[in-house]
Amino acid sequence: MQTLSSPAVQSDRVNVDWNNRIYRLTCDDIVSTAVPVTVRNGRGTARGGAIGDYDRWDVRIQQIAQGTLPRLGNVAAVLFSCSPQPSNFYVQELRIYRTTDGREVGRTPTFQVAGLSPKYQPKTVRFSNGHLLADVKFYGPGDSHASGPSILRHVTWGWNGREFVKQSEVDA
Repeated sequence: MQTLSSPAVQSDRVNVDWNNRIYRLTCDDIVSTAVPVTVRNGRGTARGGAIGDYDRWDVRIQQIAQGTLPRLGNVAAVLFSCSPQPSNFYVQELRIYRTTDGREVGRTPTFQVAGLSPKYQPKTVRFSNGHLLADVKFYGPGDSHASGPSILRHVTWGWNGREFVKQSEVDA
């Protein structure tokens, strides 16, 4: 019988430090190929030709949520804020990783909206009943970049075996 301290069981467990590691991000599809970003204490900077026409991306982890999903097991969702510089905006990217080894599973798809990108509400990303959920604010007709988005929606994603797909998006 194996116990939690036996070597065979320990080899299945990895202590991933989500706030201190290298991630591959697209800054919510600003670029098509993910670029490495070294994050230390929840913050990082990407530089170089692979990040598009910007001097740098300032990246910050906004939330880490852990849970379980069917066919994937234990996972962690990491919500990133990415601010290309120089600019006066930021975008967000939600990626999901295996907690056993830190490998990326996938990400939620970019919202296909006209105009400004919706904003995930930090501290609302969670796992429930085999789904990934988050509250997201969308821009309405009278909203501006300065005022921010005003339409709150509950969004749910599921894993289809290959990628995360939106299951529902309902007004709060």
